[in-house]
Amino acid sequence: MKRNVNDWDHNGTAQLSGFVASPDARDHAIQLAKNTEGVKNVSDRIDIKQ
Repeated sequence: MKRNVNDWDHNGTAQLSGFVASPDARDHAIQLAKNTEGVKNVSDRIDIKQ
């Protein structure tokens, strides 16, 4: 399954939404956002669809 994650930054909060095929893919997207310069918080609205 193809993953589809959208992100946008609002005052230092990366807001992630969309869908991924596994919990590992979700965790990876969150980790990438957390490691992005300027991101202070991550709001996760990613759904897992198998």
